[in-house]
Amino acid sequence: MIAAAAKVRIALADHSKFGKQSFAFVGPVTDISILVTDNATPVKEIRQLRECGVEVVVAEVNSKSAERRNRSDSRRIIDNRSQTT
Repeated sequence: MIAAAAKVRIALADHSKFGKQSFAFVGPVTDISILVTDNATPVKEIRQLRECGVEVVVAEVNSKSAERRNRSDSRRIIDNRSQTT
């Protein structure tokens, strides 16, 4: 497996990935060197990961820019619908 050959294994998972069970198993959490997540991730989850020896990097999410982006995406969807009818 490629991950076994890596010196540092970095995972990226936003808050929506926590507290859910998936059908795919990549490996145990202890195989991750660094996890990058967002600030909406539950503190309990972050603490547990750190207790397992995982370095957790928490990225601050700028909610105003995310809100603008979501409004913009919604407008594009509406515009695309009006063009197809």
